[in-house]
Amino acid sequence: MSYEEIIPGAYLPQDESWKKTFQAITFPPSWTKPLLALQRYGRPDPSKYKSVPTRRLSQLMRALFPQVVSTGRDITAADASPWLYLHGEGDAPAPLIPTDLITAALLSWVHTINPKPGTEDLRQDAIERILATPLTWEPTTIDLFHLDLTAGGTAEPTPPAYHLLPDSIAADLLRLAPLSLGTEQIRFLRTPTPNGAELISWPPRQAHDDGETGYFSIYIAVTLQTVPFSDKFRVHLHSGIRRWVTRPNSIPWGRRATVYMLTDAPWMHGLPLTPGFSSSSLGWDSALGDYGWRIGGPEGMLQRLTLSRTFPTPAELLAAPEVWMTGVAGVTAAITHHTTMGPHPAGAGLMPADRAPLMDWAYTAMSAHLRPVGTLTKSPLSGTIQTPAQPPAGSDDVQKKDWKQKLLTEAGREQRARLADHLATRDNATPTGQRPRLDVDLMVSSEKIRAGLKSAIMTDLALDEPAVTADGIWHWAMERFDLRVHHVDLGPLGDKLTIVGRKSRKEQARQQIAERREAIRSHLTSNPTPSTVAIVELSDAFNAPYIDPKYAIRLGCAAAGRVTQFLTPPKQYERPLAFSERMLAAWRDSVRQLGVRAIPQHTIGDAVPAEMQYVGLWMIKRRADGPTYRSQHLPVAVLISPNQPTVYGTAPGLQGWIDYHALLLYLADEGAKPVPDKPLDRQAVMATFVKRLTAQLRNTTTLMITHAQNSRAAWPWLQNGAIVADRIGLGNNPPVPLRHLAGQGLRVIRVRDSSGRETPQWYSPGRGTPGLATGLWRDPSLGESDARTFFSTMPKPVTMQKVAVSASKIIPRITKTGAEQIDATTQAHNPQLLELTVVAQQPGDTAETWAALAHQQRLTPDYRGALANPLCLHLAKLASEYLLPHGADEQPESVEAVDSDPALPEEPELVDVDE
Repeated sequence: MSYEEIIPGAYLPQDESWKKTFQAITFPPSWTKPLLALQRYGRPDPSKYKSVPTRRLSQLMRALFPQVVSTGRDITAADASPWLYLHGEGDAPAPLIPTDLITAALLSWVHTINPKPGTEDLRQDAIERILATPLTWEPTTIDLFHLDLTAGGTAEPTPPAYHLLPDSIAADLLRLAPLSLGTEQIRFLRTPTPNGAELISWPPRQAHDDGETGYFSIYIAVTLQTVPFSDKFRVHLHSGIRRWVTRPNSIPWGRRATVYMLTDAPWMHGLPLTPGFSSSSLGWDSALGDYGWRIGGPEGMLQRLTLSRTFPTPAELLAAPEVWMTGVAGVTAAITHHTTMGPHPAGAGLMPADRAPLMDWAYTAMSAHLRPVGTLTKSPLSGTIQTPAQPPAGSDDVQKKDWKQKLLTEAGREQRARLADHLATRDNATPTGQRPRLDVDLMVSSEKIRAGLKSAIMTDLALDEPAVTADGIWHWAMERFDLRVHHVDLGPLGDKLTIVGRKSRKEQARQQIAERREAIRSHLTSNPTPSTVAIVELSDAFNAPYIDPKYAIRLGCAAAGRVTQFLTPPKQYERPLAFSERMLAAWRDSVRQLGVRAIPQHTIGDAVPAEMQYVGLWMIKRRADGPTYRSQHLPVAVLISPNQPTVYGTAPGLQGWIDYHALLLYLADEGAKPVPDKPLDRQAVMATFVKRLTAQLRNTTTLMITHAQNSRAAWPWLQNGAIVADRIGLGNNPPVPLRHLAGQGLRVIRVRDSSGRETPQWYSPGRGTPGLATGLWRDPSLGESDARTFFSTMPKPVTMQKVAVSASKIIPRITKTGAEQIDATTQAHNPQLLELTVVAQQPGDTAETWAALAHQQRLTPDYRGALANPLCLHLAKLASEYLLPHGADEQPESVEAVDSDPALPEEPELVDVDE
């Protein structure tokens, strides 16, 4: 069935105003100064603490007072806007929470702020200020639909609306009759969330798989979002399933899990009981040396409060999670499942057959104030999705086999040519008189893996069996280059890192990584081969990240000049086809790290210049709780062109473009250098990097693609509220015209994915059966001729081809055999709606052309499925695997911000005649 339109779960305001009155509490200004003094005490740079950190306090509020809506922001001295709001259910006013209970929670939180010796007097001063200024509930009327426009013409809602508008919609949803799906009546309860509003179905549903029972609930999430250059905000309605933990002690070390709780009595005496969940998270607490509540904190916020009902202990919950789901002594608790906890009987996600009726049900409550964005229509520039070629009609088995072999031979010839072109142009050029050669180290212990990789190489390059030298090297002599595969014994260097006890794990891991890195480097250089790639078989049985040697091995191989591709040993029940596909993917990923890629050919025609090249810009982010326990942020850019055989890249510290293989090794080396890593430092580094990058691309025909959620913290101009069409903003400077910065030829697209629910979910109505669709999509609500934003969807991946379009986790369906079936164990395919915004283009351009070009870059000939991002951005993101900070802890002085005068070339500003 062909699906030519899609329906997004996005809604626009029907009217210009929707005023509601809430009960609200304002954070008293007299509290801010003593709390800031407490926060700043003993800090090396106290001036950077400009607001009171309320994140932990908000977590406590969500656990104790689920009927409170917090604005979720930190408090500054000049902030006089309300901080807490009370929501009601429908039109019913919410019962007021006694302010003395909120004050008690506040005092408990104060004890967690900067718990250092010497803060006692400052803490007591803050406590006295809080006790001297009673809190009061005041009625506050807010126009939930009020908005301003940014300089770029983007809607800017009033800040409280981001919390209160979704909350008001959730209240309206709770007034509806239960959702009817098939014979099921599904009821929802409110649950607190830091962003927007959320409802969860209860009681949970069951999924049965291989004799194991799993539990899951449906969730509905409501968020307020904006779209660049649109003068209207929109509400997104997301739905999915939340799976619950049933296996004891399932939370991996270093992870946290959210726990949702229902009680038959409030947590504190005098607190009104509101139907709905409260929530908190639990996980390993290094201060306790055990699992603990996040809201317990190092100073025990819960322990300082007088509770009428005791929170279950983490040990009790982890020992019997399934028992707590049915309720113990008036408390029901459910722990959220995460994929790191292992398999779950319920498949992830909802199918279109479930999402469509859920959206219809929700809209009956939303229709009084909102209207659907409307149907998105397919762009004629979507391009044709290539389907696997089929043998000629009437072919017998022998002819089909010959035909398939012919295709493989042709594909292998093309891949050999790409490799040969790369080897002819790479930086470490072959000495005069010698044939170009690619050397690969194979560090595997399994004979099955060894044989599988040899078969993969032969399949990918259409080769016969290799010659084998006296020392066991596989040697293929091809038309333009030689391929030699060396067998290297990794031995105990592939074993887990040795970490003793639970204390000082980070310090032990850092030392172990440094030692293993040096041992790998020494091992590879003591008996050198000219290899540039290492394929490493590594066990997947490491049950904690701090003992996984992968990162140390990658760093050691990089120090010896090799990029690395890891694979795991054969699985006991792995099907032969799945195994061979895995080996082929490992080999092709190894080649990809050399910078050898097939570049997608667009179908747009002469509207795109023949010399077009693509640049993907990505901000690599490593946090202090990452694989090497050090933080580092660094932007990278990757350049691809159909006219060049190798992928190139650049990063801060490089003066120009280097091949992708050299870029990866450079990033591994950069991890040894201490770098400034504060938010303002990252913004300065990004601004300087973009300025240099655009200078290098000046007057070249280039499409630069960036990623909103990845880069906007370091490049604030990418935020919806800061973007101005056809201008580029650097650092704190006002945006300047694109042509002033980069001359002619450069275009910039910002992609945004579904992270944070920023792009809507969707389904295709088809001809009565909800399904999925592929293409580039126009949103009529954003304008017809002047639209800058489009949306991209891709086909189902190979692994999901057998998932029935009509499958449902709730509604029984009739199979081809006539049986009734509910697909609760089936994993749903939920393709995201990737937003493509043409933020800067050249005079005379049509934005849809460039959006289509980025859309088509998600399908490449040498990947089996579609990419989450256009190819250049995909490769830039993958480069982040090599930035593994492992140097000294000392941080250098902060870098200077980008110069206030960007020294732009003198060119007249181009002004559109319609302005």
